[in-house]
Amino acid sequence: MVIPGLFLGKGRLGKACWHRPFFQKWQSLSRCSAGTTYQGDLCEMSLKELPTYETVIFAISPGSRTELAYEKIYIDALTAALTHLQYKRFILCSSTAIYAENEGRWINEESTLDASSFRSTILGQAEMLVRNIAWDDFVILRFSGLYQEDGSSCGRKTKLPLNRWANKISYQQGAMALEKASLHNNLICQEVFSITSDRPYREVYDPLQPCTGKRISNEKAKALLGLFL
Repeated sequence: MVIPGLFLGKGRLGKACWHRPFFQKWQSLSRCSAGTTYQGDLCEMSLKELPTYETVIFAISPGSRTELAYEKIYIDALTAALTHLQYKRFILCSSTAIYAENEGRWINEESTLDASSFRSTILGQAEMLVRNIAWDDFVILRFSGLYQEDGSSCGRKTKLPLNRWANKISYQQGAMALEKASLHNNLICQEVFSITSDRPYREVYDPLQPCTGKRISNEKAKALLGLFL
């Protein structure tokens, strides 16, 4: 029997998904036991014993912002999932942090990627793994900064007094994007999307100075996924 889906990871994005009827028949796997179908480490489990899934969503976050933590999740755990799970579609939750800074100009999926930090470099390697292993049917969603829908963690300020663009999306909107990407099984494959709100959040310290940073476009997600945020 083919199961509708498997959600890898358990965080606020996963919790937002479980509130959507679409995900009610999905299974989940994480290192935490509460509320998950399977508990364990992807690199240590016998994943081949799990059933076949229509869709697998990889939404595991590193435990810390260190190079070792990023490699453990986006290289080791991701490779284990891609190689040993049985699935028809694979969805990777990546990040818009992969884009290089461009002094406030608009960025889309074809823009230059950042090669200056280990974070963006490892994310790029993770995306390449998905392309090479799940080459037949995959979707990569590059999420901008996630926050609670009440806005409690939106608009995080920089330490330096600079005007900057901050791209934001709520966890609830992120769950909607994952549902849209899962629904388009026969229409959208081998695609990359930037998942962010329609308008970048403008953090202004000096209204007389221009804003720097990234302004990320979500036009492709609108056009192909029908995702309006």
